[in-house]
Amino acid sequence: MCSNSIRIFCLFSFLFFSIISYSSNTKTVVPQPMDIWILSYTSSSITVGWTEVTDPALHSYNLALNGSYHGWTSQGVRQYTFDNLIPGTSYTLGVRSIEVPGSVYSPLTTLSFAIPIPTDCITEERYRCGTYNGKNYAFIDQSGQPANLFGVNVRNVYNDLNTYTQTQFDAINSKGFDCIRIVMDWEDFETSNGVFSNTKFNDLDVIINRAEQAGLAVILDPLHIDGSTLRGIPQWAWNPVTPAANKVWDELTVHALQYLTHVTKRYCDNQSVIAIDLVNEPREPSGIAGLPTRVDMLVSLYVDWINTLRLHDPNKIFLVEPFYGCTRINSDALLPLGELRNVVWSLHDYYAGEASNSDGYNSSGYREDNPSGHDTDQWDSTGSYPKVSRSTSIIDMTAHINVHLIAADAAGVPMHIGEFGIPYQWTGKENFMCDKRSIYTDLNLPVTAWVWNRDVDLGFGLYSPWNGSWESQTTNLVASSCGTYTIAQPCPQNLIINNYSLLGSGTEQVDDFIYSNGLLHPGHNLHYKAANSMDLDKGFEIKLGAVFEATIEGCN
Repeated sequence: MCSNSIRIFCLFSFLFFSIISYSSNTKTVVPQPMDIWILSYTSSSITVGWTEVTDPALHSYNLALNGSYHGWTSQGVRQYTFDNLIPGTSYTLGVRSIEVPGSVYSPLTTLSFAIPIPTDCITEERYRCGTYNGKNYAFIDQSGQPANLFGVNVRNVYNDLNTYTQTQFDAINSKGFDCIRIVMDWEDFETSNGVFSNTKFNDLDVIINRAEQAGLAVILDPLHIDGSTLRGIPQWAWNPVTPAANKVWDELTVHALQYLTHVTKRYCDNQSVIAIDLVNEPREPSGIAGLPTRVDMLVSLYVDWINTLRLHDPNKIFLVEPFYGCTRINSDALLPLGELRNVVWSLHDYYAGEASNSDGYNSSGYREDNPSGHDTDQWDSTGSYPKVSRSTSIIDMTAHINVHLIAADAAGVPMHIGEFGIPYQWTGKENFMCDKRSIYTDLNLPVTAWVWNRDVDLGFGLYSPWNGSWESQTTNLVASSCGTYTIAQPCPQNLIINNYSLLGSGTEQVDDFIYSNGLLHPGHNLHYKAANSMDLDKGFEIKLGAVFEATIEGCN
């Protein structure tokens, strides 16, 4: 027979997974997770992540809510969701590492967090995502018309209000631009963990107001990671993480959400800020086999972030980018984003054509050099465009964009070109800008060129604020017609309309299938052509006086 003490231990072990008491049996030699953080939250749940524990004897992790056992994960899983929670209530969330269930475990690592009460931000935005005549558009105005905004990136402007005056922003609009994408350095705005600089945000507000007065819509780029992987993350955010190669990815998943939440809340009711680009050129995690798997992780991160940010702003347009702004995307990778509203896929397009493969991607999905070993992106300090053939370059550059455009169309997600450009030392730069502009216009894509102010980005700058002069390639960039090339629209693989949009007149033809739940008003005449299948789902409606035709046939 068990003695009383043994009997108690047996009972304790048996009930471990339901009534664990964390006040005893702690063995301090068991390594505990160094940190726990919020990955995302909804109106009734919080998802946390934590640092990996290096312990050969590690069995699992246990999670606690307000000190009481809530659940567990296996040793290889470092993510957990607490559900059935109430907004506005503060909870203490904890994680501990387990060597022997019921008897050998570490102390708890905890944090406290309250789900915000849903925002009362209900201002109608100036633009929304949607379809027009069956095409996906990133920006549709309040009258229902698409707006292919033509903009330019601006950098460091909030740090020098005396140089970047109202006159400078008026000059941007006068040149032919109607939008700016403002690059923000994270460390300027979140000076330490959870501490935000009112001074910098107030200076940014001055810049946003000057842009508004000049007739320029504003896209914010709050997390601008660029060049070296050590740039773009504040120094305070560099917590110890393993493996070291994952630092940028880990610091984004650990720290970025609270900063993005602050930015989103601050500009919720600001109609001048039409969109927020969540993270510039994100870096991928190492140790994960294959780009497609990494892309799935990135899209999942975006979905979690956006679902959280929607608690604070239900309407703002969010831009999301591929790794490095340009890696290949598979045709079905963006489907989860298609389930969200007002989300745009934003490509950074520096490809100049003439790689071994026309679209500029190697078999792994990354940029490749051309047969002569030249960089096919326009990042060298000097060079010439085209390398050999301008007509070949145009075909190749279009194929590069269509890799992303076809994938975005398949998911029902509109597309935007967040960056493109060429160093002003290059020969042929005028033709490059002309050809890029022709392609973007023909594909109905809104764009923001890199970069406006030459004084902070030597090499790509289009304008010199100190003397008011524009680089020569800007003329072709803003010209309504600058050459003789016309790029044919691709036949998309699929057409997905899943947000109950108003449908217009015209013919929509695809190589595979059409899914639609849109509304066709009287007076419109619409023809769907799909090579394989067509799904007119619940919500698809044809009003009296409208004409609709559907046929199973391919593009012609």
